[in-house]
Amino acid sequence: MTASSGKDAPIAKATASHYQTLAQSSLGIQFGLSIAIGTGAGYWADGRFGTKPWLTLLGLFYGSLAGFRALHRAAKQYTGSSKPTDPPEQSP
Repeated sequence: MTASSGKDAPIAKATASHYQTLAQSSLGIQFGLSIAIGTGAGYWADGRFGTKPWLTLLGLFYGSLAGFRALHRAAKQYTGSSKPTDPPEQSP
């Protein structure tokens, strides 16, 4: 049996589909953990320094920012877009 038999193609497509589904589902976990870790760190710092609720809110902000950054990166990767390039220079 060879690796390039016709039976391998459906398995490869199914594996790629499952991998893509797992990669997308991990985004929700990453987003939630980013917010939870940022908020938790802010809550801990508030208790340590007595600045309630300011550091908790700051941690929530930075956690949300990190979560949205991860979503943005994944969206760029999923759509295949990259940084825009400069248009080619036209000669006169």
